Amino acid sequence: MNRGLSIRNCGWFSLLLAAAAAVVLAVVPAGRLWRGQGGQQDPELAEARRLEQVDRLDQAEILVAAYVRQHPESPEGRFLWSRVLRRLGRMSDAEVQLRRSERLGWDKSAVERAHYLALWQQGNFAKAGPVLDRLLSEGDAHPEDIYEVRVLEALESYHTGEAGVWLEKWVAQVPDSVRGRMLLAWGYEQGHRWKMAESEYRRAVSADPGNANARRSLGNVLLQLGRADEALEEFESCRQLDGGDPATVRGIVACHENLGQSELALPILEGAVRTFPKNAALWAELGKLEWQHGHMPEADRSLAVSLELDPYHPDVHYTMAQVQQRLDRTTQAEYHRTRAGELQALGKRLLEISERLRLQPQDAELRYEAAMLDLQRGKYEDALLYLKSVLQYDPGHRATHAALAELYEKSGNVSQAAFHRARVRTGGGRDGDPGQVRP
Repeated sequence: MNRGLSIRNCGWFSLLLAAAAAVVLAVVPAGRLWRGQGGQQDPELAEARRLEQVDRLDQAEILVAAYVRQHPESPEGRFLWSRVLRRLGRMSDAEVQLRRSERLGWDKSAVERAHYLALWQQGNFAKAGPVLDRLLSEGDAHPEDIYEVRVLEALESYHTGEAGVWLEKWVAQVPDSVRGRMLLAWGYEQGHRWKMAESEYRRAVSADPGNANARRSLGNVLLQLGRADEALEEFESCRQLDGGDPATVRGIVACHENLGQSELALPILEGAVRTFPKNAALWAELGKLEWQHGHMPEADRSLAVSLELDPYHPDVHYTMAQVQQRLDRTTQAEYHRTRAGELQALGKRLLEISERLRLQPQDAELRYEAAMLDLQRGKYEDALLYLKSVLQYDPGHRATHAALAELYEKSGNVSQAAFHRARVRTGGGRDGDPGQVRP
């Protein structure tokens, strides 16, 4: 579900809290979270904050990082940078900036509130949950932060009903929330409720016309509704905003194909792969189009590049099989057909597990099986999320600790690998902390 609008899925690593769990937080006044203590907000920070509010997190991070380099003693800059980093899932970096903002004199209640948001993101529900619930009940001035971490954690752990409840509360309390509307629309998409998804994306675009993610998502939904001409307008507007992001280019190409204008799509893709030579999806689209036009040597080359970048996509293997057959390469064609079937079977089983987890979210064995399937599909980040979610329900699951140890060893994270190796021998949860077990 990563559309660039939400917290990135890597927020489960350890974070040392400066404040003790017994600290009672005051509700942060509306102006205290963002305004300097006694002055107006700097225009550069105001723009970074605006970008962060509409979920353009990468752009916001670039801007606020540059500001802090120029103004290293700015507590407001450090605090905003910490917030953006937390939402990007870069938890260790976020903690560093948050500590510095506190040392520079930033509002303590705002800092402590940020600590508890991070704590929830990391899965420490027992410590963070009661505090966040109380902040909402006392009329927190920035409830979107709390709703966001609640909704995303529920979605990632397949508690979809719970996520829906939190989303309804979110948009009821903050009707013009771009973040909330985007997530609500995404949920409708997953249920193929395209008209409702269209309505929510239009509300997001109305609230923030310059939001490329919202326009791109609206375009994708319009394609599903068979309205390629309207979708093309959204994607073209999006291209003016994002300069031709690969996802936007693919949307434009899909529109032209749906409108019977594939001759217009080919040069667009040829230009896109020159601009983004490491984008497997663009090479795959180009190869498929070249195959459809009968350009077999060119299709062979484009699909080979795509599979070198991402060897786990079944549709690309299937198209490559067709190309190899046309080139009279029988052995290669059979290999790609077989591989396509294997990957399709993995995906089908994972979909079955996903559906079962909606009804049985506490089934640790299903979560472990899903992680193993994702590893076979090359989806290492998704596998990592599933493995960590296993430990929320079964902290002593030795096979999960063994798999985590292996993943961390491959990534060079020696300390985490050693930690999980020890748990393989002894069992038990992360740091023995029952607060990590999801209620």
